[in-house]
Amino acid sequence: SAASERKEKGLWHLGSAYVKPELRGGLGKKMMAFRLEEVIKRGGKKVEAGMRPDNEISKHICESFGFKKAAPEDVWEIMEADLTDPVVIKKINEVLNAG
Repeated sequence: SAASERKEKGLWHLGSAYVKPELRGGLGKKMMAFRLEEVIKRGGKKVEAGMRPDNEISKHICESFGFKKAAPEDVWEIMEADLTDPVVIKKINEVLNAG
């Protein structure tokens, strides 16, 4: 599944996603917006995503949706976003409604 609820009520974890290089150019942000919207519809209040610390594309996409670093870098960097934050909701809607 693209997202799963964790033990902490309302905290969801986003699973991995990949966009082939030839399809990049906004598709990753659109996929993230759809995934976040689905988590919100299912009652999620907070979401986390893990990525390799050198994955600049994933970090950039997460940061554009308001994700903040949540755990020290180890093998994975963990970032979280508050899905009740109006700025995060606005970004999701902007991406979903973009041409």
